[in-house]
Amino acid sequence: LRYFFARWVEGTGVPEFSADYVILRTRSGKFIARGTVKQNYDNLRLPVDVQLRSEGSEGLKTVTLDMQESSADFNIESDGKPIEVVIDPGYK
Repeated sequence: LRYFFARWVEGTGVPEFSADYVILRTRSGKFIARGTVKQNYDNLRLPVDVQLRSEGSEGLKTVTLDMQESSADFNIESDGKPIEVVIDPGYK
């Protein structure tokens, strides 16, 4: 609990996230969004949702990254053509 109080009660500032990613097409015709989420704090530990929005009936796929460091990698597979990658879509 010491970490929690040091960061959220005694600390200041709001975490900011950014993502660098590429969209790859597999031999089977699927798509993969592969990238890295970065945060502005080195020691902020929290789960962060990354959502791939794509065309088709299964248009939303979400993975949760366990941010233990200043960055974390992700891979999200999709059948439909990707439209965008959204970091923290629910503003948790």
